[in-house]
Amino acid sequence: MMEGDGRPPRRQTYGLGDKRAYAAPGERFEANVTILAGVPESLADVNRHLADRYDPLGDIAARHPMDRYAAVKALRFRADLRQAAVPAIENTLDTEPEIRVALEAAGAAAALGSNAGEDRIASVLRADGGDSEMSMEAILILTELKTVFAREQLRHVAMNAELRGEERRQAAIWGLGKVGLKSYGDLLPFIGDDDENAAYHAIAAFGPDTPKPVIEALTDILMHGNARDAAAASEALRVIGGMTALESLIAAANAGGQRGNLALATIGRLSPDMVRAGLAGTPLLERVEPMLLVARGASWLTSEEASADIAFLLKQAL
Repeated sequence: MMEGDGRPPRRQTYGLGDKRAYAAPGERFEANVTILAGVPESLADVNRHLADRYDPLGDIAARHPMDRYAAVKALRFRADLRQAAVPAIENTLDTEPEIRVALEAAGAAAALGSNAGEDRIASVLRADGGDSEMSMEAILILTELKTVFAREQLRHVAMNAELRGEERRQAAIWGLGKVGLKSYGDLLPFIGDDDENAAYHAIAAFGPDTPKPVIEALTDILMHGNARDAAAASEALRVIGGMTALESLIAAANAGGQRGNLALATIGRLSPDMVRAGLAGTPLLERVEPMLLVARGASWLTSEEASADIAFLLKQAL
């Protein structure tokens, strides 16, 4: 039930059409029709808690690990408790029995500038024969931190040849990109990686805010790199899109050379409206126009949703 927003209370936290998330004792429900998510004795009255003030410092030593987890997670966002937060969190790093809570505490401490927090994250990340699930959690925490320390650790994982084929390496590459540090230049060595999943993560990790020097580096790879890297650079530039990428590709296409056509083909996969505006009145527009007719967004059949649905249907064998 949701209360306190001025609207009438409702019995579930999300809409289910004519279904309810909760059933009262004794109620009947049909299989495959009603969703039974729980059987509460009564609806919660949250109004009485509206004046409560959460004290994460008080819960940092709570009996239940979930309370301790919530406390250390919250402390990094409480500016009013910052002075007391770091020593309190650091004191838990060596005494916390639950590794997930300890690791989250290390992340909170590191976010607040604690070297001890950084050291604990690094030790979990690099532990020989350690828990791969926990080292993955460490990578996710580093992605959230977005600090110089985080970049160093993610780069270490991404460049670790022993982790080739592992999701941890792929996650580290992903964390260097748009969802994490936006350190786009660090993605360049991985776009043509021989671990295809790592390469996919590197290519998809570029964002529309990729800076011009990185875009120009990708264009240079497209024009002068090996065939695998050139194809990956073309796809990365398509993912980035935008006028800066288009301008870089126009310069490459006009320069000609062995890869001039690849630059032109990459232009043909960008937004048709943007390309037509950018190439208006130039000879390149006539050359690229046929590709724009089938580029993403050119018609109702070239939308991402339509392309995915058609690809799915084409795989059906029945």
